[in-house]
Amino acid sequence: MNNPKAATSDEMLMVRYKRGDSSAFVALTERYCGKIFLYISWYLGSDKRAFELTQSTFLQLVRSAATFRHESRFLTWLLTIARSLCNSEGSNLIEKATSTAASEGKLITTSRNEASRTEGLGAANAQSSEQFALEQLGRAERDVFLLRQVGAVSYDEIALITDQPREKVSTLMRSAYERLLASSKQIPNPKMSL
Repeated sequence: MNNPKAATSDEMLMVRYKRGDSSAFVALTERYCGKIFLYISWYLGSDKRAFELTQSTFLQLVRSAATFRHESRFLTWLLTIARSLCNSEGSNLIEKATSTAASEGKLITTSRNEASRTEGLGAANAQSSEQFALEQLGRAERDVFLLRQVGAVSYDEIALITDQPREKVSTLMRSAYERLLASSKQIPNPKMSL
């Protein structure tokens, strides 16, 4: 027997939620909590922060439900919220590092991208080789790669989320793949050294 909840589209669940059906919100959360957590975790490199920002993403969904336009897919809209929170988180970490260094009288010479990698993603030696490889990507490449691979979002939807032309999204994705492939060749495989 078919489960009516499973057959209901995300967009229809949003309509039901906006009309006051809390079970629709529960269904959306069950469908996407894991995917949003995974996206944020890979984006920031921290499961603890990913847990907190996943909660914040769904809280923002509640606050912004009225702004959901049914022309776009629900997942595209939800990933836009998660990405925005990740970007804010990265900015907060950079500001914190900058103010701490300034209060200690240190000269800040690190670029925004380098600070984001260092502060937002953590030290490479404390993380997996995959996370380290992701850290080596530029922010735009990482955005596109994670949206495509973790979010399973189309290039057209990524273009909407990132406010980039579709051609640029394709170029960034190709660049990300090439850089990740090159990075994976430089990282020793522990299984190969046994």
